[in-house]
Amino acid sequence: MNGSISLPTVIKISPDITRKVISIFLLKKTNMKELTEKERIILSYLAEGKSYAAMAEIMSLSVNGVRYYLRHIYKKLKVRSRAEAVAKGLKDHLIPPLH
Repeated sequence: MNGSISLPTVIKISPDITRKVISIFLLKKTNMKELTEKERIILSYLAEGKSYAAMAEIMSLSVNGVRYYLRHIYKKLKVRSRAEAVAKGLKDHLIPPLH
């Protein structure tokens, strides 16, 4: 090099490609919060105020099974409590609004 500064190459991207790239990033963000059907049901029961024992009985699971699902729900939603999980589930339309 003879002391000159090289500038980065600018690549022009069509609007269609730009939209596809953005949608992929948004999809990845959404998928992080994607819950299974069983997790959605448990989150709905959580919102209704059901106990772990009641959820376990309704869903034919053990109480530890309910806790297992709740750990995964909390991790996916990045929350630490029942109230936070319900609030985020409602805000992100993961569960139906409460009556």
